[in-house]
Amino acid sequence: MRVAAPGRGGALNGTTYLHGTSNATAMATRTADHIFNILEALQAVDGEPPFASAEYHPVLTKALLVHAATWGPMRDGLTRAIDGGQDLTRRAISQLLGYGAVDLERVISATTTRVLLLGAGSITADQRHTFELPLPGSLAATTDWRRLTITLAWLSPVNTATRRHRMARLSFEPPRQPLGVDRLEAEARVSRNGTVQHEILEGQRAVAFAAGDALEINVDCRVDAGRLAAPVRYGLAATLEVAPTIRVDIHQEVRQQLQVRLRTRTR
Repeated sequence: MRVAAPGRGGALNGTTYLHGTSNATAMATRTADHIFNILEALQAVDGEPPFASAEYHPVLTKALLVHAATWGPMRDGLTRAIDGGQDLTRRAISQLLGYGAVDLERVISATTTRVLLLGAGSITADQRHTFELPLPGSLAATTDWRRLTITLAWLSPVNTATRRHRMARLSFEPPRQPLGVDRLEAEARVSRNGTVQHEILEGQRAVAFAAGDALEINVDCRVDAGRLAAPVRYGLAATLEVAPTIRVDIHQEVRQQLQVRLRTRTR
């Protein structure tokens, strides 16, 4: 982070670069505030699923902040810098990079090749909530690159009498097979610590599916310590991104399928 600093000879325009957790906290807070403002400004649209109510905005902000993170080119740079480019394990890189750098544009805007869906709810022990992400028909039986990013965040009660502290453990199993993708970046065990699960999957295997099919994301709730006295609020973000070689607006495809599903349910 570039900040103001004493200049040479008393100059008033001096700057320097700093790094550390204090800097990261300030930048994360600013980004979270921007996301929160966008969530508050969202307006309901006739014929489309309603947005989550304001009580879920804090946990959705938490989910979207992590959802926007990716290793990107940092992984290769880190590998080159350590021991002359040895092949580091995903777990080792996760300990150094975490979830990566935040690219806010990925969660505040959509493109013809990228669609973001949000979900939220309150869940209790041993419950399962299921969310569906409609599959674009243009992806069927193609070998074009695609990426699926899913982030689950929740607000867990705390039990100070245990080492884990976290009382509620929420999780989902990424739907790999229906889309022909495999896990990348943060190692699976690392991504399930704390109160966030962040999964990035990529692939280009040809898979067959019918019109109207959807990816199922099942959110499960388990108790780590103590008993849950009240439902746990959570937010879910899922982004499907495809290569520019697919010359179809997948954002519009998914949107239309969601509208059809909503009309069917309200009849």
